[in-house]
Amino acid sequence: MLKVSRTKSILRHPLIWFLLAPLATAVIFLRLARMLELWPTIEAYLRLEPAKITQNSIFNLSDYLATLALFFVIITVSDFRHRFRLLVTAPPCIPIAFTISFGIGFLILIIDFWFSNNWLTPAAMNNSNNIKVVLALLFLGMTCYLSLIAFVSPPTFSKRNAHRAFNIMHHYVARGNPEQLVVIADWLAASADQIVEFSARHRSESSLRSTEVAPSYLEYADYTLLLLGNKKICQEMVDKSPWTVAELFRAAAQYPYAKLPISQFSRNIGTELIINSKPALYVEDDGHTSGLLGYTKPITTSVFGNFHLVEQLASSSRGPLDIEFPASYEITAAQLTAYARAVLIFSRSYVAQPYPHHSYAFFRSLSVFESQIFSISGLGTLGDQYWRSDDYAKLKASIRFIRDIIKILSEKPTPAKRREKDYPLDGLAFIHHQVANLIFSIVKSASRVRAAPDICWGIQHNCIWSDLFTWDESKSKDLIAFYLRRLMYDEIKRVEEYPNFVGAGIIGYCLNVLGVHEENKEPRKKPRFAPVQRTAASWVKRNYLRLHEEYPAVADAILVGGLSFDPQTKRIIKTYASILGKPGHQEYLQLIG
Repeated sequence: MLKVSRTKSILRHPLIWFLLAPLATAVIFLRLARMLELWPTIEAYLRLEPAKITQNSIFNLSDYLATLALFFVIITVSDFRHRFRLLVTAPPCIPIAFTISFGIGFLILIIDFWFSNNWLTPAAMNNSNNIKVVLALLFLGMTCYLSLIAFVSPPTFSKRNAHRAFNIMHHYVARGNPEQLVVIADWLAASADQIVEFSARHRSESSLRSTEVAPSYLEYADYTLLLLGNKKICQEMVDKSPWTVAELFRAAAQYPYAKLPISQFSRNIGTELIINSKPALYVEDDGHTSGLLGYTKPITTSVFGNFHLVEQLASSSRGPLDIEFPASYEITAAQLTAYARAVLIFSRSYVAQPYPHHSYAFFRSLSVFESQIFSISGLGTLGDQYWRSDDYAKLKASIRFIRDIIKILSEKPTPAKRREKDYPLDGLAFIHHQVANLIFSIVKSASRVRAAPDICWGIQHNCIWSDLFTWDESKSKDLIAFYLRRLMYDEIKRVEEYPNFVGAGIIGYCLNVLGVHEENKEPRKKPRFAPVQRTAASWVKRNYLRLHEEYPAVADAILVGGLSFDPQTKRIIKTYASILGKPGHQEYLQLIG
């Protein structure tokens, strides 16, 4: 920073200019009068004569003191919103107003003292009321100007007040008073465009600068966006000033490739929108429950609906879909449902791209769902009340999310099926494959459920399989099923190389949900997963007896739900749920070995 001399600092004081301005004006006026030969007329007005005492003074000292006291009271007790607007104005109007106010008081005192002693006075000024009218107009004008700024036309972030506005915001954000942070957040809504534009220009025009050069208004805009990464102001912004969030993201969306310093801000805002049950993500649920805001979703669309901005933030650091640790491992089913709505808004923008490529934001958002379904393996310990648990509600939220993703993908042309040798996948094929990976993670977790046959069937089939693959048909669902078959098939074949519990669980899941017959056909249409079911049944038929002998624990991992092993007949028995008190239907798989 450049060091400013003491002389320059003194000359910048408002009181010095208040005293020097009238003197300089008088000197200039006299020089012009001499040039225009108006001096004789002016000399008559400047002729000195004894001061005349004026009766019924217009603006005496008592009136001034009463007005000044009222002015101080208003400034002191006024809302912080109005005082903040006065503080960020350039030039600083509060110090100037105080200087003018005290200057007017001293002038009134001098005028009364001068005229009461009949001192010599220029003829043009030999009326104290005329002088006091000018002072009263100056005081009134100052009051009107402050009222205009505080109530009618507040200032915004600009070149003139960038330094002052940042310093004042920095002071109050560091204090962390919630009421003051809300005021700052509301003020930022009107300045979002300027702040983002200046920061983007700073990023594009940045070059090596000398450390002796003071920061420019572009740099202060950059610092302001960094300041917004404070968690407290993000909390208050989401809770009580959501439109500011929308304005900042809308402005940032105009410069998606400028690498604005809003990673911390976007991550904190995204986390607060999820974990806080009051913000827009819950209010903007759907049109049936939230009316117009549910249909338009203005705030959540601004935050999550621009693919380029969210992806740039996610690829460089953290974006709004990256929930902060440890909140990502402690979210409830309601919060996961809200998070699913945010990901769906982003996914629509993602899928709408002409050539969608690998997305860090989409990939990491799916990992959030994967982290929430690991605990469903413990649902079996809850008995027939498992459907009341939060883990089951998270599972249902994940399944609904997958179905909604498939609907979005169905609106676009479905890419051709590609074998494993064609990896790595790109474009829409990558998205389908990632959704298949998420379903596979759910299947793996569900395969570890150990409970009564009807409970296991309710979780593995009714909640997961039936909801995903036995209702509406679409080419996107067929492609996802294709990738899921490949994942399940690879896991089953891996058991041949070395026995493991994951592969055993997948085999058990297939037999429990799809049946144990090697030839499982439907009369009208070949099922999507018949090849996987036949592979699992064939593997068990050929290898189960050996596995039961060498690795009994792994062999038992296959027997989930209604599956059981009869060592006498050497058969795998699949027992379905009983209906109206009658014994359940049974299917058999004869083992060899």
